[in-house]
Amino acid sequence: MVKKGQLMMFWGSECPHCHVMMPLVERLEREEGVKFEKLEVWHNESNARKMRAIADIIKSACGGVFGTPTFYDPERAAALCGEQPYELLREWAFKGLKTQSRAQRHK
Repeated sequence: MVKKGQLMMFWGSECPHCHVMMPLVERLEREEGVKFEKLEVWHNESNARKMRAIADIIKSACGGVFGTPTFYDPERAAALCGEQPYELLREWAFKGLKTQSRAQRHK
């Protein structure tokens, strides 16, 4: 279950784009206190069902594409898809977290 203020990352263990993004996600967690629930979907059916449950949101945000990596903010029903530069990932993450203070995110 995703905690309030936590983002989700859907990824696949053999996905090369996911492996590029994972260190950027970890950097964002470490440097900014952003929290991600990382859900492997290629080999975990329970996680894949969670991703399929929001397929319409993902496809709408991602030009009809439904793949990995996909980042999802459940509080604002927003998705970001694919391999992205760190600054874009950071900007997207903070759009949903701007109501929280930095101190709250570091708890």
